[in-house]
Amino acid sequence: MTSPSADVIDLCSSSNSVTRPTIQILAGGLAQEVTLAERALAVAGFSIHQGSGALVTRARLVDLLCRSARFMKVDGRSGRLRQIDPPAALVRTILARARGRSDSNDSI
Repeated sequence: MTSPSADVIDLCSSSNSVTRPTIQILAGGLAQEVTLAERALAVAGFSIHQGSGALVTRARLVDLLCRSARFMKVDGRSGRLRQIDPPAALVRTILARARGRSDSNDSI
């Protein structure tokens, strides 16, 4: 049996045969990157809400993001793009936006 971390590494690797959009991570680009990641989740058919309506955990969201998009960042040393895991700030912001949407729906 393979470990869960090995499965996540495989899903996030560039050799994954599934076509996923590429999101380039840039300084100051968080708002746009979050919007692109949310779009990628929707296109892939993933929901960040569980059956009970509660939000998924951060770890689960990272997994869904890896399945939905490739995250790339310029390597400071080589100047080349390299694949990275979804940044923590992006994950936190997606969850915060989702909480804000559900809070506003409750107040209508």
